[in-house]
Amino acid sequence: MGIFDTFVNLFFKDTPERRFQRQVQGRIRELSSLRPPAMERKSEWVHAAFIEHLHEIFLPMLPTLQLLKLEIHEKKGMAVRRYLVESITHENQRKILGMLEEAEIVKAAREISKKEFYLTMENALKTFMSLYQEEEKDRVNLYYNRLQALAKLGEYDFPLLFKDFDPNYNAENPAYKPDFSSKDGKYFVEDFKAIHRGIMASIFDEELLEVLQAFYTSLGREAPDLKRLRVSFKRLEELKSNQVFDKLLQVLSRDFDYKPEFLVFNDSIIIGLIDGLIQEKRDLVESAFGRIKSDHVAKLQERLFGTETAPPLRHYTPKQNATFASHDISIFEYAAELDLVKAFLILKWSKVLREFVNNLIVRGKFKDIAAQKALNDVYHQMNEMLTAIQRFDEELGESGKYGSRIKVLLLSTKKDRKSSVALGELVDECNKQAKERISEAILATKNLMDLFTRLDDAYREQSKRMLLNVLEWDGGRTAQSYQRMKAFAQDILVFLNMLKSLSSS
Repeated sequence: MGIFDTFVNLFFKDTPERRFQRQVQGRIRELSSLRPPAMERKSEWVHAAFIEHLHEIFLPMLPTLQLLKLEIHEKKGMAVRRYLVESITHENQRKILGMLEEAEIVKAAREISKKEFYLTMENALKTFMSLYQEEEKDRVNLYYNRLQALAKLGEYDFPLLFKDFDPNYNAENPAYKPDFSSKDGKYFVEDFKAIHRGIMASIFDEELLEVLQAFYTSLGREAPDLKRLRVSFKRLEELKSNQVFDKLLQVLSRDFDYKPEFLVFNDSIIIGLIDGLIQEKRDLVESAFGRIKSDHVAKLQERLFGTETAPPLRHYTPKQNATFASHDISIFEYAAELDLVKAFLILKWSKVLREFVNNLIVRGKFKDIAAQKALNDVYHQMNEMLTAIQRFDEELGESGKYGSRIKVLLLSTKKDRKSSVALGELVDECNKQAKERISEAILATKNLMDLFTRLDDAYREQSKRMLLNVLEWDGGRTAQSYQRMKAFAQDILVFLNMLKSLSSS
């Protein structure tokens, strides 16, 4: 190496810092050549003219972007999604939906079971879905996804950015002329990246204007000045084609490998809306069948008890148990059924049925000893059931067998997983006990009705297989006793029917 080369390298050595400076200067020259200039040859990175240019672009778009943010982002785009799907829904599909309107569901609820209706509804909705054409679905999905992309740009707060460059900025006053000042662009790197992501997510073309018109129509609003939007769209495409934001951010962040993050929107709005439609129809079905069932149970209850009422359960109930209510726990799987059993035992068995059956056992002369023993067993079982239900209910009180254990476990469930498991097992045990009490009641009342049926058969057939002489236990009031017995059997049937109605809810 010669003396001259050594001298040059000594004073003009090509260091990494010098290479970086050359790159920066090169980027600045490129940015300065843009119209309007994005940069100026002075210490400030972002010239006021660049912010003014952004303001000219986005000012006509701000109302649309704000509306998109509200409807697409905050309200999940439900209004426009429904409008787009409705636009490709044909008359045959509307007829299918007409069969699933509330009035039709209520009518069906009086004629078929809920299970049968659900099967019908499932088949109807499958047919409804199959009638959508793939091309039509693709078109509305494209429309919606383009709105989602533009809404992403609307999530950025442009007025706040403009206020940073002009403290007096007032977006509400169209007559106000902004007076932007230069700022050091390095403080706005993340802002420009967010704007860049939003711009790159959309293609600002005539089709997007068409999509926006559909968007405004879906909301029942008049579309904005499309001519002004078209100018803004053209300028945004110029920014993209000239890579203004790419270059600007490479310089501001000193990252010459910077590339924008591309956002992809590819939702299928049909599927989401159909899921919502199915749930909407399910809610209508549950409501309709629930009202029919409530009316049915109310009529049965009036027929069974008239206006009489019995004290409800004290602890196995969603309304009374303070411990469970304070922890937002609902374990009462069979509360309605168990309340009904208790009411039946108090208002029907204890008031009228027990005396009748006792009189039959004590004074009746049975030729069929097995039938007499069965009647005696049912009598004692029915007497014990009310006590068993009340005992079970008290065990769920704070000082009871189950209630005290539940209260202790509730205090440690948040810290101890084993306590949560133990609580779940205890809740299952309580519901199991409740179900057993109900099963015992069903079995006992069925047995009692079977015996009444055998007495009815004996009376009608004038047979002495069951009783030696019916007259000997009812004081000669055979006809009246026979009618009472038939009425008791009907009450038991109503009671079992109510249990079945409650259990199928």
